[in-house]
Amino acid sequence: MDERKKIAVGALAIFGGILLSCALFYVYSDLQLNFFVSFLGTALLLTLLFLSHRRLFLSCGIFTAVTVLMFADMMFHSYYDGYLTVELLGSAKFLGDVTDVIVLLLRPGFFAVFLGTAMVWAGTVFLRRLEWPAVDGKTEAAEGESAADENSGAVDESGGERIVRVGLPPRKRRICGAALAALLAISVINPLQIPYIQSVSSTEIISYHIKDIVKNTTGYGKIHYDAQMSMEYAADEDDPLFGVAQGRNLIVIQAEALQNFVVGQTYNGQVITPVLNSLVEKDTLYFDNYYMQIAAGNTSDAEFATNNSIYGSNQSYTYELYKDNAYRGLPWLLMERGYSTVAMHGYERQFWSRDEAYETQGFETFIDASGFTPKGTTTRWGINDSDFLTQSVSYLKEQEEPFYGFLITLSCHTPFELPRKLSDFKLKKEHEGTLFGNYLRSVHYADAALGDLISQLKKEGLYDDSVIAIYGDHFGLSVSDPDNVKYMSEFLGRQYRFSDAANIPLLIHIPKAKEPVGATVSAAGGQMDFLPTMAYLLGFEELDTLYMGRNLLAKDQQGFVVQKRYAKQGSFITDDYCYMASADELFENGKAYRLKSDEELELTEEMRRLFELSYGTSELAQEYLDSDALRELYYADGRPDRVKTRMVPVKKKPSQEEQPPAVTPGAITDGEGDGSGEGDGGQGDTGNPPVVTPTAITGGESAV
Repeated sequence: MDERKKIAVGALAIFGGILLSCALFYVYSDLQLNFFVSFLGTALLLTLLFLSHRRLFLSCGIFTAVTVLMFADMMFHSYYDGYLTVELLGSAKFLGDVTDVIVLLLRPGFFAVFLGTAMVWAGTVFLRRLEWPAVDGKTEAAEGESAADENSGAVDESGGERIVRVGLPPRKRRICGAALAALLAISVINPLQIPYIQSVSSTEIISYHIKDIVKNTTGYGKIHYDAQMSMEYAADEDDPLFGVAQGRNLIVIQAEALQNFVVGQTYNGQVITPVLNSLVEKDTLYFDNYYMQIAAGNTSDAEFATNNSIYGSNQSYTYELYKDNAYRGLPWLLMERGYSTVAMHGYERQFWSRDEAYETQGFETFIDASGFTPKGTTTRWGINDSDFLTQSVSYLKEQEEPFYGFLITLSCHTPFELPRKLSDFKLKKEHEGTLFGNYLRSVHYADAALGDLISQLKKEGLYDDSVIAIYGDHFGLSVSDPDNVKYMSEFLGRQYRFSDAANIPLLIHIPKAKEPVGATVSAAGGQMDFLPTMAYLLGFEELDTLYMGRNLLAKDQQGFVVQKRYAKQGSFITDDYCYMASADELFENGKAYRLKSDEELELTEEMRRLFELSYGTSELAQEYLDSDALRELYYADGRPDRVKTRMVPVKKKPSQEEQPPAVTPGAITDGEGDGSGEGDGGQGDTGNPPVVTPTAITGGESAV
């Protein structure tokens, strides 16, 4: 084979590797918008990179870095439906805690992107080994350039013969380099603000990441829509629901990955959530059109939005970035009304920086995994929900009443691999070993654990004097997983969409209320609406704080729920339909569909208005956080803006003889309805936990 054919083989290997990696990346990213243009654009930019640079190994190294980025983006996209951003670097320290989730996201096909890398390296090594004599030692050198420079060559001093290495002439390399720089500049800067260029640069991987770096370092390219919060909270003395829970203890349970589709449903002849179903039937306001509103912090941002009525940050998790901000959320407002406040979670206190953030959130006491003793079978995340919830009641019993207890469950966590001892829920053969099947088993167990909580509250005499709110933090079954979509679509009898995944239940249970409270509320709402809605039920005459949610019990309510994380910023949900913004943030490229059906809707100017309102609301929330707005509004007079959160120390694990007897699961209502006897959760009372004194306690590291 002569030298020219060898050069062609090496060049073909490099170009083929570039095409292969680019094609696999966009296929596995399931890119719907600008697929071919993005694919060809990335291939062109990488090809120009090799043609514009004489040092092939350097170009090959850059290409390898790009393919590693492709792999990371595919992993991220498979869960978040988007590419990685610079803002998310702050969450990297939690990667070690979510390795199970990372493994779950891995697909064998993702590694195929490195086949292109191998081809490029093989072609590069092959070409670098090729050397051949120039004809008569002469080349077509440009004026003012030596023959050696023109051919990227060198002289073999031993034979005196000029050796010419592979590479374009310098003039052509400069042209390729200029073309590469011009294409990147146009796509990133978009000087004429052409919508199509904005669209492509939001989906083509290289342009996207360069634009992301520019946007987050200089602010250039950020889109702004104005949004003003009305904050129209109003007490209605004539409404029997206003103040119906006034003076009661408030117990809020943030249930891990609890989606609404399971409520009231059966599977394989079994009731999935008998406890929640029983609650819905009596003394409960059930919000069935309620949605997660999370940002980069997932679970932590769910509790942040719930307690503060402010959307969290997409830059990184809010509890870390803004832990020193001043807040005036539900814990603070209740403390002003004589409540004690306590938060409990069966995991490490440092996770999501809760140990630091809870001081400014207003929780006087925080009890993490070190304050609980696993008695039954543990899960891969630690203490099971039944043990956690029943032991939490002992801590609640120690609080000065009225109290606000905020409890965060854990057992129903991705990948939902619950120990068999904890659930006897029977799956169909085709669902064994699937995420869908595992989820049903886990949520059935989590439901039974809620029944154990209620039984324990009754036993300790706290049930009748409390209002109990239960909601999901976020979805469990992502729409980015094809298997989830397949099984969920079969279960629902229609296409499983984002709005189905984002739909979480909210139940507000008020036992023996002075006024009837049993009702289903179908106005669209989200986690930011929890604070004003609960304030209304607790009888707040005014809501003296900065908030972005609405009272979902107000009359003539028009549902509107902002989304910005797993749906692109600008997305929103109303009472009737969902609008999904596109990756390029252009309204006209988004899609709208009716809830509970597959009907696609024509885009309207009203939808455009709501798109801009949703986008602007997300930006406004970020401005509130960046400017520490609540500090200026409410703490300028020097009043305390944090509490010294008390931490429960690590407890000595009791011996077998010291452990109290198990608690028998009880009925949901006094002698009425179905109980919580489903499942085997290793339930039990923990006895009396250490009394939390007013003195600050600084416990050791988590026992988990």
